[in-house]
Amino acid sequence: MPEKERLKKLLFETGAVKTGEFTLSSAVEKAGCKVIKVISVVDREEGAKEALANYAFDPIFIKSGLISA
Repeated sequence: MPEKERLKKLLFETGAVKTGEFTLSSAVEKAGCKVIKVISVVDREEGAKEALANYAFDPIFIKSGLISA
């Protein structure tokens, strides 16, 4: 099987999401793969949720929830 055909879908994980810019400009999609979900440990609430609106975005924690706890 050609290497490009092996990986078609993937889950994208990142430690903390600020604006979502890195995820959107990642080489993953430029290589022709489809991102099926973006998981982040912390959503810093600085625009990432809106920037990632076309993806299934699932942060484990949200900054305001951590600060108020």
